[in-house]
Amino acid sequence: KKEAVDLYHEKFSCSGLDKKLIIKNLMIKGNKPTNALLLKDLSPETIGMLISFYENKTYVLGLMSNIDSFDQWAVEIGKITAEDIYKNIKSSKKSHISKNSLLKKYLDKKF
Repeated sequence: KKEAVDLYHEKFSCSGLDKKLIIKNLMIKGNKPTNALLLKDLSPETIGMLISFYENKTYVLGLMSNIDSFDQWAVEIGKITAEDIYKNIKSSKKSHISKNSLLKKYLDKKF
């Protein structure tokens, strides 16, 4: 919960929205399964396939769960998460050290 409160103060406190509502929507439970894809290249064709795959997956899972998979809170949390991952990649490239085994594999290009 502390991370959600800190994130509220950092990114959303000036929004004028209900603080409790924002913090509730920023809290993500951990230890959930995830997917990771390592690609040899990032061509327009590959990016198109990835977008298509994830849009389809998101839409179908949302239909099955009777939820709106494209609500704004999920989008905002995704942006913040992506920014954190990007910073981690940049700092790992500079120091050539990473504790994250998937990131290490990416940096070493051994996939």
